[in-house]
This record gives sequence, C-alpha cells and structure tokens, in this order.
Amino acid sequence: MSRAERGAIERAMAAALERHADRPAVMGADGAWSYADLRARIEAAARAFDEVLAADGPPGRRHVGFRLANRPEYVSLYFGALEAGHLPLLLDVSFNRGEVEAIRHDCGLDALVVDRSQLDALELSDHREPVECGGGVTIVPLERTAAPAHSPRSSTRVCRFTSGTTGRPKCIEFRGEAVVAAAENWVRGTGMTGRDRTLCLAALSNGLAFNTSLLSTFLAGGELHFLSGPPLTRVVARKVSEAAITRLVAFPVLYRNFTRPSGEHVGFAVSDLASLEHAISAGAPLLPEVREAFRDRYGLDISDYYGIAETGPCTFERDPSHHKGLGEPLPGVEIRIAAGEVLVRTASMASGYLNAPGLFEERLDADAFYRSGDRGRLVDGRLHLVGRTSDHINVAGRKIDPVEVADVVRGLAGVTDAIAFPDEDLNREAAVHLVVVARGDAAPDRRAVIAACRRRLAHYKVPGLVSFVDEIPRNGIGKPRIALLRERLRARSSNATRKETVA
Repeated sequence: MSRAERGAIERAMAAALERHADRPAVMGADGAWSYADLRARIEAAARAFDEVLAADGPPGRRHVGFRLANRPEYVSLYFGALEAGHLPLLLDVSFNRGEVEAIRHDCGLDALVVDRSQLDALELSDHREPVECGGGVTIVPLERTAAPAHSPRSSTRVCRFTSGTTGRPKCIEFRGEAVVAAAENWVRGTGMTGRDRTLCLAALSNGLAFNTSLLSTFLAGGELHFLSGPPLTRVVARKVSEAAITRLVAFPVLYRNFTRPSGEHVGFAVSDLASLEHAISAGAPLLPEVREAFRDRYGLDISDYYGIAETGPCTFERDPSHHKGLGEPLPGVEIRIAAGEVLVRTASMASGYLNAPGLFEERLDADAFYRSGDRGRLVDGRLHLVGRTSDHINVAGRKIDPVEVADVVRGLAGVTDAIAFPDEDLNREAAVHLVVVARGDAAPDRRAVIAACRRRLAHYKVPGLVSFVDEIPRNGIGKPRIALLRERLRARSSNATRKETVA
C-alpha cells in the first residue's frame, strides 16, 4: 500500500496529530512528546522501515512483528509501520522462541521489533544485522526461507494474538475500520476527553490496552503514560501522583493489592491516588470485597469493563456506583443471550484467524453474532457473567468450574496467586490440578490447601494434584498461559526424577 493510499487507522491518526499538535501526547522515561513530536517520530519510523526492508525486493506490504514491552517507541514504530504500508503483527512480549518461530511459519515475518537486550535470548534463525532505533529498541530483518502457511486478507491492517490453551498463538486479523471503530466507541462510551491522562499497564499487544489506550487516547487528544518496571502498588501510586493520572486501566489483582491491610501498599499515601477519576477493571472477575475496600480507602468506585479479543470492547459501567454486572453495551455493540451464552456483534469485530481458517466463522451464528463462550444474562440492560460454557473440568462426568476451585485458595493467608486446570493423576484419570503461589511464614502447605478445599467444596471438586510454583506465567492481559505452565511442571518433574535416579 502506498503512502497515498492511507488506510482508516492512518487517516484517523493523522487527523488527531494535526488537531492536537501542541498538546502533550506520550510520556516516557525521557520526557514528553507532543503530538507534533509524535508525528515527526512516526514519519522517521516509516522511513526506517522503508530502509530496513528495502533489501527484500520491490516495494510492497511486509509483515512486521512487535515483541516489545510498553514504551513510547512502541507507539511511534507501530504507527510508522502502518504509515509505510506494512502489516503490524502485535506479539505478546512473553512469547518465547518457539512461539515466535511458529508465527513465522504460520503467518510470515519480514522483521521483528524487539528490545535489544532480549534479542540473543530469542535465538532467532536466519536474521540479518539488527538496526538500532532508539530507546533500546531494534528492528531485526528476518529472512523468509519459505512462503508462510497462510496469507492475510487484503483488508487486514493489524494482527493480534491469542494463545488460548494450545500453546500455538492464534493470529486475529482486523480491518482498519474495525480498529478505528473500537477506539471511537471507547471514547464516546466512556466519556474520554483531551484532559484525560491514561496510565497504560496492560501490554499494547492486548485488546485491553490496544482498544482503551492506544488509538483512543490520541483521538481524544489526551496523554498516554507508561510505567517503567513491574506494576507494584507503590510504583503505580507514585506514577499516578507525579503525572496526575486520571484513568487507570488495570487487572483485579492490582486493585486487590491496593486494598491489602499491609505489605505491598506500604510506601505510598492514600492521597497519591487523588487525581484518579476512573479506575477501570478488566480481564478477570473483581471480588466484591476488593471493590468495597478500594472505595472505602480511596473514595473512588471501580468501573467494570468487558471485552473479547475477537470483538473488541463490549461493555462499560458508566455509573461506577452500580456494583452489579459489567455495565451496558458500548456504542456499536449488540449483545444477545442464547441458551445461556453471551453472543456479541460489534463494529470492531475481527475478520478471522489468519492461521486457523474457518475457526472464527464457526463461532458466528446466522446473524454474525460471535459466540463468546461466556455464560451470562442481561439484567436491566447490564451484562452479568456467570461462568464459561467450555472451560469446565470434566471429572467422572461432573463439571467443575476451575475459577471456583482457585478462589477458595486465593483467600488463604500467604497465597498471592492460584489457578486450576484439567490434568491426569498417576492412574491417568481426569483430575483437577491446582497450582499455587504462596509466600511468607503464613504460606499454607499442601495439607492446608486440601483442607481448605474440603471445607468449601463438594468432594468431587477437591484437587487431585497440587503444585507450588514461584510464579504463574501470564500473557499481557494477565490470563494464565496454561500450556507454558504445563511445560514447566513437566520439566520440574522430569528433573526431580533424574536426580532421584542419579542418587
């Protein structure tokens, strides 16, 4: 695509850059970029991609993968790739070498944008000399040894990924019009304005940040801020205070940590969050006691947001004092309930899965509503979720909700994270496998975990397997990476067996 053939995203962004030229746009470790600065950096990034990819033959659309943590350079390079007529594929920064190589095989990658410090660890095959582009970011030109297994639609302008539970990332294709619709409807539906300063904690590769923070911030004329380092409560609080952040989009675990009676919240004052006008939670259920404790301590209600990777933003609670449900449909969103399942049709729908042809279409009903896999109901126009249609663990014909099992353990002292998933016991019978992260003197052992489950759960829901780990691997939105967790547990078991054999 030539520069003269700008797509919907480029046109919308160009208009925003022109409209808000003198306003601050992106805040990073090296200071503020105005909208005019950002425009110049996007144009420079487009030229850089032209030069880096010139050796790949005649001009044309190239596939540029982004495996990069949030930073201002991500913004300029992403829009620069679009401006140069290329196709950005936004990879989760946690994707390992195997997953990146699978994407190269399935979808094709002509270049990878990556943190220079992480390049060697990826051990990429068949790449040319990296090109430094500031901020510790490098563009790595990649050789295509063979044609990719799948070709994107001609209308596709951005690709994002969902890993699911198989370990092979599925590539979701989006038209430019769908990306713009998601951003515009978020701005309209949530009342975002040019005075908003958004702190983006979720990875830009994920729909939560992509739809609520990236293009939407600039369409509204606001400021986009990033956090350096892990999202510890004291670090987040300091950033909110220093930058007078008005919008915080985060996962429930952060709000839970903000309400702990002691521990992580030490090191900051309640007044540090005084500038916040919107505290938005998404990605997992927010416990009622966390919501209440946050309001009591900081004087601010948390608004719920519900979105789906394949459809974009779906609902938002415009009245944060309303504590039941996930809010009402955003503009451009239609929701219906069929046989207990939530079906969604939006203006920001995906076009399909690039590397899983037909799978997306199978999940559409006759009216092009997407079957979300979530069970729910509409009450007075608000969406209420009650579980999943397909994530239950089947043990001896009985369905077990893994969230219910994990929630029992999350309430124990010393437990910081937990997850349950289907597995097999030593007799190769179906069983619930509970994985726990626990720290400190009060951390429970296996016996205490099982005892807690027996007190709260039916006997058939009690886990047959319990493992303790230092960390549960998660993607950019905070969803657990079950396939990777299984690999790590198998490797640990294998190493333990080898040690016993040697002994």
